[in-house]
Formats: sequence, C-alpha cells, structure tokens
Amino acid sequence: MLLRTCHVAAISVALLLGGCAGMSAPFTASTVDAPSLPEPVPEKARIRFEFGLDAMQAGRWDEALSLMESVWQDYPEFSGPALNAALVYQQQQQPQLAEEWYQRALDANPDNVDARNAYAVFLRETGRYREAREQYAAALEVAPAHALTHYNLGILCDIYLGEKTAALDHFSQYQQLSAVEDRRVSAWIADLQRQVGRDGQPDGGAS
Repeated sequence: MLLRTCHVAAISVALLLGGCAGMSAPFTASTVDAPSLPEPVPEKARIRFEFGLDAMQAGRWDEALSLMESVWQDYPEFSGPALNAALVYQQQQQPQLAEEWYQRALDANPDNVDARNAYAVFLRETGRYREAREQYAAALEVAPAHALTHYNLGILCDIYLGEKTAALDHFSQYQQLSAVEDRRVSAWIADLQRQVGRDGQPDGGAS
C-alpha cells in the first residue's frame, strides 16, 4: 500500500466542501498513483504508515503526526505521509504547518491528485481562491477525467469566483464522469442553467 499508492485517511476534513447546505461530502479514503519507488519497503515503515492511518481515523492526532512525520523523514519521496500530516495539521487549526506539509507532499509527487484537491480546499478556506483554482487546474492536467476535481472546481467557480458558466461546465463534466447521477448536482446544474440563460450570459467573475 505504501509503495504504489498514497492512502489518505478518512477524517473529517472536507475534500468536497460544498459551501452551501447539503452539498458537502466527507473526505474519504482514496488512492493516487505514486512514482516508482525502491523495492521492497521495509515492513517497519509499512506498519508505521498503517498505524498512522488508524490513529487518524480514531482522532489520535498527536500519534498520527508522529507516525506520518517519521515515515516521511525516512522516505521523503513518498507523498502520502506528508499529505496525511498536512490534513492533520489542518484539522488541528495550524494552517502554517499544514501548508508546509502540503508543499512537501507535492514536492514528492506533483501528480498526486488527492494532494492537489486537498491543498486547493485549504487555499479556498483561507480566501486564496485564485491559487485554489491553480491547484485544481494542475490536477486536471494530470487527470482530466477526475470527476471529484471537476466537482470541487465547480463549487469554487460558482460560489467563490462568481463564474457561473465555468461552474456549469465543471458540474456537467462531473455528472458525465460519475457512475451514478447525483440528484443534488443535477438540481445545481438546473439552477446554473437558469442563471446563465440559454444564450450564455457572461460571468461576473470575482476578484
């Protein structure tokens, strides 16, 4: 698990932060392809990583940080431990440290789409909307068909940037890429279609 994929623990930090009632979704366990790494991973490192995930899921934040940071210290080429440390620091309301660990995760693997999305949510929460958009754009360069990135970017464009046409496009792509239609998103799309109008009114665009 530690080698070929980067596991993100299921904690209460929202990856799909909706910005309005009923539209947010939990940050659930996911995997992202990691770069080729040396084989084999020592069993002690694998165990520490898995114990760290267990600690995150149980809300034992200090223990989780100790384990994730120790794995990263030994294997800085792994983005998963650094991303998990960032998520814990964000959960603990320590934004400066969270951002440092997001940067470490992306330095280790710029193609980690989960890291791009989580960092974008962090940036959005701190009011850095344009930087958040850049992270989503970078994620889509790596994985153009990544449905959750389109969902997150749709939220950012609609609620925070006021770019209704762009939001409509990304929500529509999310629905097309999703295995099951999300009725809440369908309602959001219908509302955006009414706002944009059939002729496509220009976006207001927030600064």
